[in-house]
Amino acid sequence: MLSEDQIGRVIEAYRLQMARYEAAARFVEQRLRREYRAAALPVLLSSRAKHPEDLRDKLRRRATEGDPRFEVDALMNDVNKIVTDVAGCRVIVYDPRLEMPAALVVQRAFGLDGSPDEVHRKPS
Repeated sequence: MLSEDQIGRVIEAYRLQMARYEAAARFVEQRLRREYRAAALPVLLSSRAKHPEDLRDKLRRRATEGDPRFEVDALMNDVNKIVTDVAGCRVIVYDPRLEMPAALVVQRAFGLDGSPDEVHRKPS
């Protein structure tokens, strides 16, 4: 189980790398913006790196759950291998009928196969 001291060390190491995750998320957002423009699909895009305090909260939860992957040496070595959402790009469609065409743009842009990882159906 991760101690508060170990979590603090992981967070400090992440802070030093956070700009790299922010840049990667921006790169994905810009590439998708071009792809959606070319496909004439109206979407709302946003990107971000996980805030250090959000990462701290996640590490605390995982430590409490006893997830064996969340081990201090592995996290210090490459937090992105363990915590898979340290950076991301969100695609919001205005019409649910555009979900699949929007997902296909992502798949083509990044050479992915299969269905989208996550589709959130929220009234907002």
